[in-house]
Amino acid sequence: MRLAAGILFLVSIAGTSAQAQMLPVTTTSEEARMHFLLGRDAAHHYQFAEAVEHLDQALAADSTFVLALLHRMGSTSRSDPRLREYYLERAEANREGVSQAEQQMIDAFRAFLWDGDYERAIEILSSLAEAYLDDPYLPSYLGFRYYGNLGRYDEGAEQFRRALERDSTFVQAYNWLGYIAMDQGDYATAEEHFQRYHQLAPDEPRSHDSLGLLRLRQGRNEEAAHHFAQAVAVEPRFTESRDNFVRAHIEQVNAWFEEAFGRQDAPAMATLYTANGQLLPVGSGPVSGTHAIEHFWQGIFDSGLTRAELETVEVYAGVDGETATEVGRYRLASGAEEADVGKYIALWARTSDGWKIHRDIWTTDREPRE
Repeated sequence: MRLAAGILFLVSIAGTSAQAQMLPVTTTSEEARMHFLLGRDAAHHYQFAEAVEHLDQALAADSTFVLALLHRMGSTSRSDPRLREYYLERAEANREGVSQAEQQMIDAFRAFLWDGDYERAIEILSSLAEAYLDDPYLPSYLGFRYYGNLGRYDEGAEQFRRALERDSTFVQAYNWLGYIAMDQGDYATAEEHFQRYHQLAPDEPRSHDSLGLLRLRQGRNEEAAHHFAQAVAVEPRFTESRDNFVRAHIEQVNAWFEEAFGRQDAPAMATLYTANGQLLPVGSGPVSGTHAIEHFWQGIFDSGLTRAELETVEVYAGVDGETATEVGRYRLASGAEEADVGKYIALWARTSDGWKIHRDIWTTDREPRE
């Protein structure tokens, strides 16, 4: 609905690009132009399925449409390099029919999407951003290169602020500013940016998801789960929030795991597993069932281990909503001394009592003793 409502606005921009100092958009078809603008807008709103649909319609109307080809390349997974190369080669083949600025965009997209030459991309995009002073997309592309590719937070934030100066409705920039602040540990500033984004775009799932991620960083897991659930309610296909919703619950259980470990409470540890849960420790056979799991952890405590720290790296939620896979890192300590460090994979199941560990396997990073 939001995209449909924006059609007339986007077409009006396209029709006045010279006066507005926007990057030229060369195409033989007004229908293609409209779909390109909608597709580019959808991508910046994280609506990637809609973006691909519009870009494909743009190319169906004008197969030589250079900017549509470049953005279609950008929307193609890195795991499909042949398709990415196909769109890039088609853009290159049609470069003589477009403006010099669009030819520079070909070079910029090649630099950051194909060659990984982010400094070269920044050089080209900076020149274009100075030439087209009303175009908010150009500083946003720069912001991604500085922040996403090079980890240069301050320069990235400057570019996203510049995008907002050019177009105050370019609200996704608030989201990116929030991510930068969150990555720098400035949660108060991240909160301000994410809340502003949410106020201006409450119907976008990403606005809920971003607040959820911030709550996860703050250890406020129940609030995080609430935000992720809202994101999925807005857009059921938003798989990131579905994964993050489960992650919020898993991280809460992991916090209980750490607390029980610190108390040396083997019975409490056992309750975090399903009734037919199973441990798969290194150097021994499977440990199955509540009683055996409790006995195992009591043996760990008797060996002198006093503290466990778990770090969730990734969570993949099952499509059925009943299972999930977690990949993580662990640290074990005995008093003040680190005893072990390694990685783990946990299979989770949703039960009537919430999410519980169903299978638990881990391996140390340390060299085996001779």
